[in-house]
Amino acid sequence: MGSGYGAAMAALGLLESRQTTSRPAVWVFEAGREYLPDDFPKTMSEMPGYVGFNKVNTAALWDVRVGTGAVTISARGLGGTSLVNANVAARADAEVLSSWPANAQIDWHSRLSLVYNKIEKLLGVRTNPDITGIGSYNAMAASAAALNANAEAAPLSINFDGPTLHSANHRPCNQCGNCVIGCHSGAKGSLNMNAWPLAKQLGASFWAGSFP
Repeated sequence: MGSGYGAAMAALGLLESRQTTSRPAVWVFEAGREYLPDDFPKTMSEMPGYVGFNKVNTAALWDVRVGTGAVTISARGLGGTSLVNANVAARADAEVLSSWPANAQIDWHSRLSLVYNKIEKLLGVRTNPDITGIGSYNAMAASAAALNANAEAAPLSINFDGPTLHSANHRPCNQCGNCVIGCHSGAKGSLNMNAWPLAKQLGASFWAGSFP
């Protein structure tokens, strides 16, 4: 159930393991619908129709949950929150994983280190090759220099080159900055552009947009 990062990695794990064993069916159920690159809002005036709050507009792309002292934003759609995040794909520091999750019996740093390269290749993680042409980065670098520190470009799940192995329509980034409202060029490495096309190739079946 769901089609975010956890569901995608679990589905691919099952699909890859069944290539040499029995072949159970893998079904993926997603409450939101499937979005193609040009289906996302193009202007702020279009945004309200894509936003849902708790039980209001429950089929909307943006799923905003208002709690006591906290607000969360996730996404409904094939690809989950990867459709509307900033696609930063940094590796977790060993220090972080040594204390979280609490009382963990597994060495998550060692476990994840075995698969980081594979996942980054799948998601198309890299830094912007033209980062010095980005004004916001240059401003951050200048601020860091003033503090005797260094600025580093974040690793991003964005396609800067052209088609990928799993999606022929994965076009290069045009630097529009619309990552968090939905990528129109198809350059963003959201799961609907990499993991789920691969899962489809491996035999997964999908049901999207038909659940409350």
